[in-house]
Amino acid sequence: MPEWFELYIGPESAATRLRTYESELIPGLLQTAAYTTEVFRASDPDLPAADIERGVAVRLGRQALLTRRLPKAPPLEIILHGNILAGGPFTILEFASTGRTAEPSIVYSEGLTGALYLDKPKEVEAYDAVRHSIRSISLEEPASRALVLALVKEHEQP
Repeated sequence: MPEWFELYIGPESAATRLRTYESELIPGLLQTAAYTTEVFRASDPDLPAADIERGVAVRLGRQALLTRRLPKAPPLEIILHGNILAGGPFTILEFASTGRTAEPSIVYSEGLTGALYLDKPKEVEAYDAVRHSIRSISLEEPASRALVLALVKEHEQP
């Protein structure tokens, strides 16, 4: 796991809500082991099998936050798009207030060589505005579910 990604895992597990926009891949929190393996292989064909297995284990392990009971699992909103918009995928992490001060929201955006962490209110607002704009033209959940199921049927092995 790259060092720049290790920094993300802590805030992700502490977030009280996750809102993701992804332009290219199924988000890591929803990937299967087989899908994740292929993502790693495609990104680095020379990656040793042991490194791929560790990466898959970490990615699948992160999914536990979606079903945990304590603290309560954060709601997850995902917007998927087939084209590159807004400069690539991003996640907005929000945190509960714990007294007088609340942790600021964080925008996390992963790139080929590293990650970007933004916590200035204007930066978060800009990404949230993009997310809101994309969401306003996105399919609602029932239509999205129907589309995904239609695509799965279309690509199933005969």
